[in-house]
Amino acid sequence: KIKNAYKTSNQQLVVAQSFVADAMVVTQSCDAVRRSHIALCPVYPVAKIFDDMKKNKSGDQKIENFLHQMREQKINYYFHLPAKTVANTSHPEAYVDLQVIISTPRQNLSFYKREVTLSDQGRHWLGHKLSLLFSRPFL
Repeated sequence: KIKNAYKTSNQQLVVAQSFVADAMVVTQSCDAVRRSHIALCPVYPVAKIFDDMKKNKSGDQKIENFLHQMREQKINYYFHLPAKTVANTSHPEAYVDLQVIISTPRQNLSFYKREVTLSDQGRHWLGHKLSLLFSRPFL
């Protein structure tokens, strides 16, 4: 038991579970340029949801209904990304998990390049979904 983990050095070693995934920057471009940290969400292929639901013994109809709802942007915590080919690179149908938003130093982005950009409609959908996720609905 640690009485005050930060008392002497203002630092504490912690053990954490981590994962590797494709990611979407959810920080606005103008803010990402001038802030020291940016926000990222993991991006997974839609096949992952199918596999996860199958492992949980969900029936085919339940899986199809869920995927349909996600594709229609009706699952608030997932943002659907349709399959797309850009510059001869194919990107499979995927989803952004908005439940997992992490902050990382902006300098980490220098190791990666932008592969796909949202359309205006996609950007509006993302903003709408983030507002639903982080705010209460007006009644």
